[in-house]
Amino acid sequence: MAEPQAFSFGDKPLAPFDVRAGETIKVEIELNFTNEAHANDWSVTAFGDGKKGSLHLTHDKGTKPDSW
Repeated sequence: MAEPQAFSFGDKPLAPFDVRAGETIKVEIELNFTNEAHANDWSVTAFGDGKKGSLHLTHDKGTKPDSW
């Protein structure tokens, strides 16, 4: 598991890592939306290998991606 990382503004890329077919990883983020100077907007980006159907993201509580 990666060490926790903190940031105040902008993006915070992690070092690239590979996940094998069938392997599950957990990405946890904690956000503080109390600063009115920052938009309440966030994202997690994942890249597949370019082959159709090679990347699948699933919320651990079954929430559909368009409502995250």
